[in-house]
Amino acid sequence: AYHWYLSEVNNGGHDQFYDNSTGIVWPDALKAFRAIGRPEVVSIIEESALRLGGNPSLDREVRQHQLEEMNPDFEDLDHDLFKLEEQPDFDLKALEFIRVHRTQFYFSGTVQKT
Repeated sequence: AYHWYLSEVNNGGHDQFYDNSTGIVWPDALKAFRAIGRPEVVSIIEESALRLGGNPSLDREVRQHQLEEMNPDFEDLDHDLFKLEEQPDFDLKALEFIRVHRTQFYFSGTVQKT
């Protein structure tokens, strides 16, 4: 969710994030940025959700309808996120979180094709 949120917003802004299927991860992105200690990004995601009625649908078609109906302007939020990402240490909190919780990011086993 962390990765998809940043990738989509960097590619086409919050409009693209919510319009694409990846918009389904918005609540998980919110949790991810809370967990790593990035309250500035949490605020941006919360505000973007508010501009879509406070609870963007997890159903893509419904969410796309919300975008059409509410026609939110995310330009300021896009800009705010881009400014945060310019900070040289932007990813350090995520990397530290992974280091501290490394067992949650490690898979030991075999993946079998079915």
